[in-house]
Amino acid sequence: MILLWMFLALLMERVAVKIGSSFYGTPYAGIGAIDGVLSREAAAPMAYRVLVPWIVGALERVWPGLQAQRLVALYEPLKIALTGTTLWVLSRTLGVRSALFVAAALPATFLFDYWDWTGEMIGLALALGARDVRWVMAGGVVAALSRPETAILVPIAYWLRTRDSRATLWIAGAVFCAMALVRAWAGHKTLYCQRWMVDVNWRDLATVMNNRPFYVGEIVVSALVSAMTLWAVLSGRAGPTWLVPAALLVAGWTMARAAETRVFASCLLWISFLVQEV
Repeated sequence: MILLWMFLALLMERVAVKIGSSFYGTPYAGIGAIDGVLSREAAAPMAYRVLVPWIVGALERVWPGLQAQRLVALYEPLKIALTGTTLWVLSRTLGVRSALFVAAALPATFLFDYWDWTGEMIGLALALGARDVRWVMAGGVVAALSRPETAILVPIAYWLRTRDSRATLWIAGAVFCAMALVRAWAGHKTLYCQRWMVDVNWRDLATVMNNRPFYVGEIVVSALVSAMTLWAVLSGRAGPTWLVPAALLVAGWTMARAAETRVFASCLLWISFLVQEV
């Protein structure tokens, strides 16, 4: 079954490359940030999203010749593997229908070249559906190495689902240890963007009609994903874990650039609960 998810991930990566390849040179995202993260010169928050840079750096130390072919030999295959693994984890925790829905909806969140959403989604999916706490701990660590600013939501989601306080403490401990390791390695970094983005997001919403057609604009996609997430929460389909997508929405609209649609990628997990009614 995992071969199916890797096949879908390959198709999705083709879409991602077509949409986001023009952003590959930016030092704030994707492949453009790898050297900055490894040299510890990158600004926050990318400085702390170390999973892919560490893997790429380790492989290039073992096989130095790969560095010249980083994009095709390492980076893109690694993104495909992470996406395929994410879909496989979803199929095992939330069901095949949820995984297929997420695979269909994810390309609408592609714009800039990012991979960090995969770690966040893996951690949250395991928290929502895994039975073995060790898998959730592993998912929490992956989330902390990928997008540490939201990794704390993994143990919160697990506790809301299970009310198992002892296991939640183990998961939270693993997450905080991973975050502390990254912070000790990278050091304190300043943000390359402003802390609060409410005014920027409001301006994007106010100028939504500048897009042609307006309904394919990034801010519209983010608004639609947010609306569907609220539907899942208000309808009760999000169940006891509704606080987690609510937190993702609040953080995404206040402390992130909402038009960068990948910040809401993990909300698709809860929207997929609506699909299970069909």
